[in-house]
Amino acid sequence: MRIKAMKLTEITLAIVDDLLVVGILLLAPVVIAYKINIVGLEEVLVIALILLAVAAFIIYKVVEVHRREVKVGIETYIGRKATVVEVSGSRLIILVEGELWNAECENCEAVKPGDRVLITGFHEGRFRVRPLSSG
Repeated sequence: MRIKAMKLTEITLAIVDDLLVVGILLLAPVVIAYKINIVGLEEVLVIALILLAVAAFIIYKVVEVHRREVKVGIETYIGRKATVVEVSGSRLIILVEGELWNAECENCEAVKPGDRVLITGFHEGRFRVRPLSSG
């Protein structure tokens, strides 16, 4: 529960920060232009509505980013597809995003170099993979 509260605080601070930036950088010059009679009240209202729409979009994106689960390291590869480079029994060498990795595959008797596999996990220094179904 404490982590959830911290996450909510983090999102709230990010939203407040974005609103301050939008307000200071974009709205302040418009208000100044109105005060020195460069633009009229109608123009200020239109610009304010446009800025409100931009701020709403920014807030939406900030919340979307903060709701994503953070993945770092090996777990970022789980669920990705790889190409088999070498086969030695149940041991494979796979190519993932330009890098060669050791892998283990159960029920992969028909797997040969060039086939595509799906990374399902990581255990004892090797990826666990399964063959992608053809078709």
